[in-house]
Amino acid sequence: MSTPQRRNPYSGAGRKHTRWGNERPAAPESLFRRGQKTLPFLPQAVAGLRPSHNGFTNLPTMTNQTDIPQPVGVDPLKAAFDKGLAAVSLLITSPLLGLGALAILIDGLIWPEDRGPIFHRETRISDGRPFSLFKFRTMQVGAIEEARRQGLTVKYLERANRGHTRVGRYLRRWYLDELPQLFNILRGEMSFVGPRPPAPFEYERELSEGNVRKKLARAGLVGLQQANKGRTHGFDEEIALDYEYVARVRTMTPWQRLVYDVSLLLRTVRVLLEGKGL
Repeated sequence: MSTPQRRNPYSGAGRKHTRWGNERPAAPESLFRRGQKTLPFLPQAVAGLRPSHNGFTNLPTMTNQTDIPQPVGVDPLKAAFDKGLAAVSLLITSPLLGLGALAILIDGLIWPEDRGPIFHRETRISDGRPFSLFKFRTMQVGAIEEARRQGLTVKYLERANRGHTRVGRYLRRWYLDELPQLFNILRGEMSFVGPRPPAPFEYERELSEGNVRKKLARAGLVGLQQANKGRTHGFDEEIALDYEYVARVRTMTPWQRLVYDVSLLLRTVRVLLEGKGL
């Protein structure tokens, strides 16, 4: 008996049409493993999370739309903090934003294959709603178009380390490509701290599996996942940290949540200074 050939989840086969109007492939099986896993090196609350048939056992799941718990929401205190800090951050980083835009323009003038728009926009989900995520364009236009034809996000190209522009490699090394997301925060589409915004096909798949975390909280620039960078061993554990953030803030008062968010921001700054990335 011949061994059945395993389908490549990144190939064109198996794509389906979602309500967001784009074809998306099924997720790689390795990103959503079913085996049980413990996290002895993380805080006790996070270590209690483990994969189950609906994602992670200690968090809310649903069987239909009426079972979705009340969203966390963004209280006025957090909203004021986000917009105030975003405005100050944009003022401070405006020279870096200008230099980044100029570098992308010069890069395109010298190397024709690197030509293209300064900013890259990609549809993501926050608070259960789609929005355009802003980043500096670090990938060649041809590579981006090819990824879209295959139903993939630019994140897959970045992880595969292919298709970068010459300037894009340096922007990503210092995480300067993320700076334009300050505009998303100022517009109220994201927060400074929260679970990272998923692509529409990732969001659809999570809902179909009973995972509602991305529907319960506004997406963030950083979160528990980034604050613990270098201490996690794989995508499953990073997902667990996103779940843990949502589970924690649901029981906090606005002031407690603000203090908690500030602590995560400071921890993330330390991670960056240590060179562990985001």
